[in-house]
Amino acid sequence: MHTPHSGFFDEIATELFFELISKYNYVLSEKRSSPLSVKHIYLNTSINRRIEISNETHGYDYGFSFFIYNILSAEYNILYNVPNEHQDPDCKFLIKVQNDLFTTKDTLDLIAGHDWKQHKHIIFQL
Repeated sequence: MHTPHSGFFDEIATELFFELISKYNYVLSEKRSSPLSVKHIYLNTSINRRIEISNETHGYDYGFSFFIYNILSAEYNILYNVPNEHQDPDCKFLIKVQNDLFTTKDTLDLIAGHDWKQHKHIIFQL
């Protein structure tokens, strides 16, 4: 199986995306975990953003997704998608996700609240 164990994913994702809290003032408002699903919800009400990081590992699910929402307009962007078959049990794919998201101007502007632009496609996909 290519997908990581949900507990391990939960731990690694919390660590790798801590920058949302420490640098961008988000609050980890909700964490849900089951054997086949993990979801982290981050909020930053001062810039009207919500980020949902999830990993759905059931065979018919979409895998890893990183969504960002504009709270005021209810618009959203899918910044990243990694299908189950492109994941690895050690969560090394998350290092690439973190690097891509936090080193690309378009995604950083969305995360930091500098700009809102609704994209009609997934920004990054493995």
